[in-house]
Amino acid sequence: MILDTIIQQPAEILDYDVTYHKFFAGEDDSVASVINLIIPNTGTLAVSTQKASDTSVKLWVQGGLDGEEYTVEITATMTSGRVKQDEVIVVIQEIQ
Repeated sequence: MILDTIIQQPAEILDYDVTYHKFFAGEDDSVASVINLIIPNTGTLAVSTQKASDTSVKLWVQGGLDGEEYTVEITATMTSGRVKQDEVIVVIQEIQ
């Protein structure tokens, strides 16, 4: 599922939170691990992804080329073994 589209300038280093409160819906489950995939992976956009809490993930986004659009695919594995996959669209735009 596409969660959001974010617009960021090439020189910015910004963080974004992805929460799974509704996904868990009161179940005894939590985020065990998370990975990301950048599409297209041209090496110009850098994204680090980490577990921020039992119910959230933090993305750190930097770089990219002005005018380019990237999809960051986030795959979170839960302690129960469930896997949730979401996408964030990142648009790089130099604002003058």
